[in-house]
Amino acid sequence: MAYKTKEQYTKYVQNRRLKFKQEIVDMLGGKCTKCGYNKCLRAMQFHHPDANKDGAVSALISKKGFIKAKEEAKKCELLCANCHIEEHAKS
Repeated sequence: MAYKTKEQYTKYVQNRRLKFKQEIVDMLGGKCTKCGYNKCLRAMQFHHPDANKDGAVSALISKKGFIKAKEEAKKCELLCANCHIEEHAKS
């Protein structure tokens, strides 16, 4: 697919990543496992509860592809940004 401008291509990539993220968020239950928050997709984050991490899910979506990101997300707990920060502050 050809894009007339760099901005059009950038927007396409951003929308594609958000679509993939939405699919993974839905796969993990669609809401924060701690507080139940589910209003803003961009506020949802993937937390690795143990050290078994092959990469950040968000980085895998953009670099390795959707299949790898889904596999990695299965190791994660879905948290909102606030609960994720609080979880790391405990350490």
